[in-house]
Amino acid sequence: MMKNLTIAALLMLISFSGFSQYKTAVGIRFNGGYGLSIKHNKNSKIALEGIISGYRNGVNAALLYEVHDRALSTPGFRWYYGAGGHIGVWDEYHGRGWWYDETRNGFTVGVDGILGIEYTFTEIPFNMSLDWKPVFNIVRNPGVFVGDVGLTLRLPFK
Repeated sequence: MMKNLTIAALLMLISFSGFSQYKTAVGIRFNGGYGLSIKHNKNSKIALEGIISGYRNGVNAALLYEVHDRALSTPGFRWYYGAGGHIGVWDEYHGRGWWYDETRNGFTVGVDGILGIEYTFTEIPFNMSLDWKPVFNIVRNPGVFVGDVGLTLRLPFK
């Protein structure tokens, strides 16, 4: 269902697409799974990004505050860093044996960081980014997880 919703949202937004300096962009983030990314530029330096992704047969939602600056002395490239938080719920089946029938469900809350680079094409309405998003879970399964590297493809619009 999440996949169908994501595809439908992207197709609807094609008609609203703009070029180069976008205000808001919507797309798909690939990081071993997939999720939905919505990025809103408050100005040329500050953006808010929301990411909703599948997590352990559940869903995780993150909101990030990002600081952007030009990168590689090339128009269209920007690097960024930021921080925010996440909340998630899941339901995970771990198997059945003669001594157990275990389904684990849970709820997690934590802090996220992000470091990445993005490129917005000037000729076509398309934006892509590559980022690293380490997380620190505070509630349920506490710890630092540093393996989240994602490629995001977005359609920008004004």
